[in-house]
Amino acid sequence: MICFVQQRRMMDRRSCCITGPTSSASFNGNPVDVLQDASNTTWPPSPPDDVFSFDLPHVQLFAAAILAVTRRPRLRYDEADWKSYGATFQSLLQQRNPDSIESLTEAINAAASATIPKISSIPGRKALRWWNEETKKAVKARRKALRRVKRLPIDDPDMENALCIYRERHNQCRQLCSAELWGKVNALSDKRRTATLHIQVDGAAVSDSGIVADKLGDYFADLSAISKYEATFQRLANPSNSSVSSFRVSPDRNNLRINHDFTWQELQFALSRSNGKSAGPDEIGYPLLKNLPIPGKVKMLELFNQLGQTDSYPEHWRESLIVPIPKANEPTRDVAKLRPIAFTCCMAKVFERMVNRRLKQFLESGGFLDHCQHAFRQGHGTSTYFATLGALLKDAKDNRLHTELVSLDIAKTFNPTWMPAVLKQLVSWGLSGHIIHFV
Repeated sequence: MICFVQQRRMMDRRSCCITGPTSSASFNGNPVDVLQDASNTTWPPSPPDDVFSFDLPHVQLFAAAILAVTRRPRLRYDEADWKSYGATFQSLLQQRNPDSIESLTEAINAAASATIPKISSIPGRKALRWWNEETKKAVKARRKALRRVKRLPIDDPDMENALCIYRERHNQCRQLCSAELWGKVNALSDKRRTATLHIQVDGAAVSDSGIVADKLGDYFADLSAISKYEATFQRLANPSNSSVSSFRVSPDRNNLRINHDFTWQELQFALSRSNGKSAGPDEIGYPLLKNLPIPGKVKMLELFNQLGQTDSYPEHWRESLIVPIPKANEPTRDVAKLRPIAFTCCMAKVFERMVNRRLKQFLESGGFLDHCQHAFRQGHGTSTYFATLGALLKDAKDNRLHTELVSLDIAKTFNPTWMPAVLKQLVSWGLSGHIIHFV
């Protein structure tokens, strides 16, 4: 199993550095900041000269012992006794009186462990040997053909022939037994499918967790490397000319509402928009937060406001588990065809949702967003965009005008975003104080 760890930086995440045995690179505010394989290795924090760092301290990767399991144990929310969970947590709240996000997280986990069962982390058993000799030979031939495909590089001239042979062997197995029956037999025998990630490295398929993590780290780091920019922009973005470290956040002298303490209604709104059951590194999912008793939610709101007034951010919120998911109908051995999915701490996402809502309200009420922007705005979307486009085309047709439409698709837009320019623009719109630290 490969474990990827993400370092999420709020106040200083604009300069996250990956350092490894074979590569070093930095990230400029992109969704995936740090990738690391779960092995007993230490990566030295020695960034190269071309690191685009904005003069902020580099982040050293830390090692984690690899687990001999195929999946993380998860809580069975459908079997949870929420009444008992709430009572246990309230008792722990009175005993411990948590004064930080870390201690609140420990109390929630303790209450969940005592009242909610978990699924097993032990891999499932293999399917029973129910097939006959003919089926056994067909499966053996299919596996042999698959191994040959995995050994060959993607650009190998024999790859097409190897794939044809594998498909033929695969179809022979399907003809001997229907897919529906295979699924039922596997389910009855408690067989769980496990997939090993293979990527192409130097013309060969590699599945070693350390090499895979290093290769993915190289690729995602390269997306936002300063060397990818034009020379003109490189000179403009030079840390000696403009950097986040030299960016001074002015205090809020106008008592802006955006810097006030969060309210109970804002917390309830953020929780109501928090769906799903997947948990981050702290093993706390949204159901645990939603089912907290009122005193627990009040304590969480109190700690959120404490973070906002002190401009601090919990260290464990800066970690995420990253799972590379193959894009639809794309080869999985090409790192460019993998989409990184990050599992961050749910409590951090609730806090960020509250900050983001206030920021959007400020921008909308001030009229700072362009009226042509339809994405990421409440009451706007693809429907409003096409309605506007349809009206424009109809008006041109009625007035016998010629219309030209230009469609621009910018690949990986958020990876190379220049954070100093974003901060400068927000300050020019009148933002100051605590909110700037969490952008």
